[in-house]
Amino acid sequence: MEIKKIKEEIFEKAREVGFLESEIYISQSSSFKVSVYKSEIEKFQNSESGGLCFRGIIDGKMGYYFSEQVENINPYEIVKGARENAILIESEDEEEIFAGSKEYKNFENFDEEIEKLSVEEKIKMAFEMEELVKGEGISVNSSTVAKGKTKTYIFNTKGLELEKESCYILAYIEAMATKGEQTKEMGKSKISVSLKDFDYKKICYELKKDLIASLGAEPIESGKQKVLLKNEVFADLLSCFVGNFYAENVQKGFSRLKGKIGEKVGVDFLTITDNPFLKGGLDSCNFDSEGVATYEKKVIEKGILKTFLYNLKAAKKDGVSSTGNGFKDSFKAKVRTSCTNFYVEKGELSFESLIKEVENGILITDVAGLHSGTNSISGDFSVACEGFLIKNGKIDKPLNQIVMADNFYDMLFKIQKIGKDLEFYSSIASPSIIVSNVNISGI
Repeated sequence: MEIKKIKEEIFEKAREVGFLESEIYISQSSSFKVSVYKSEIEKFQNSESGGLCFRGIIDGKMGYYFSEQVENINPYEIVKGARENAILIESEDEEEIFAGSKEYKNFENFDEEIEKLSVEEKIKMAFEMEELVKGEGISVNSSTVAKGKTKTYIFNTKGLELEKESCYILAYIEAMATKGEQTKEMGKSKISVSLKDFDYKKICYELKKDLIASLGAEPIESGKQKVLLKNEVFADLLSCFVGNFYAENVQKGFSRLKGKIGEKVGVDFLTITDNPFLKGGLDSCNFDSEGVATYEKKVIEKGILKTFLYNLKAAKKDGVSSTGNGFKDSFKAKVRTSCTNFYVEKGELSFESLIKEVENGILITDVAGLHSGTNSISGDFSVACEGFLIKNGKIDKPLNQIVMADNFYDMLFKIQKIGKDLEFYSSIASPSIIVSNVNISGI
């Protein structure tokens, strides 16, 4: 397929029918997934998807046309459809075709070794994971290996020509353990853009260890506690409230951070970064879906709110430049604000040192019902969780049937220590963090 030839044919037809400016966005994806259950392949999927989005300005309006076909397309049909769409547009929001940033950082986030993995090798991984976890009273509910690849192109009549390619590999294992009348279910995942860093066996060993350790859990009395939030737990919380840092939500009044740029919003040693050039980052990229160059930015630096994240539309409203955070979920989707690799910068203490620092309190290792138990605007949350009692600086007995309730904004001021165990389970990450005076309710 000659992408650039297709581009020229479409732009030529667009000029003929009266489009002043035009843009083409092409996305092509492939995905693979295999799930194993009881030593047999339960699900198998190997698919391709994607398509083309044409948009252009005609008679002062932006018209759109979407095609799931990229090859064997009719350029005239595309621009004719976009022209008809423009006639129907009633929105007063002004849209633009972006001419391009001054420069784009050279950055690649594609590992050929992931692409070279055969189907047989990926299936073997899924079977191996199941074997590593089952036994000792543990049964495996599902063992899954998935791989994906995406290639994106952006061209416009202002001279912009961009392309990027990314891939990932993912492992997920879910298992169940029983002791007496108590049953525990747990899952762990690992996703990576580098085969070298893809240690799928590690999550199997961790899952088995954590499942066994969680058996015999007991409830706890209600009260305020010093809490150590495991890295993936604080990352899960952060993911629920990351939208509060998106300018479009701030402008709509959906964030309590409105008007607080330059103000203190957390403890002095808290820094949260959006870094599109993080090596091995799941959402590393050198431009966003609008063609704006990305760059690293401190969203919170030493407790001070430094910036919101912007796409072009939100930036225009505030009279600032886009931060390169305008992304599409698919070629058909509208541009929205989204983070790249968004994380709390790590401290200096190991996880073991954090346990000692707590002395007497609670370690939270898992939370449930996050999205139903959170109010993204007020910052309030109340979620079921599991973990362990910390007694005299050591992990004591497992806990269950407990609820953690607090306010995200307040929690940023109650952080006491930040660990160094920063690990990415998604594009949003955090080290383990100690927080004081958290409301814990026993059930």
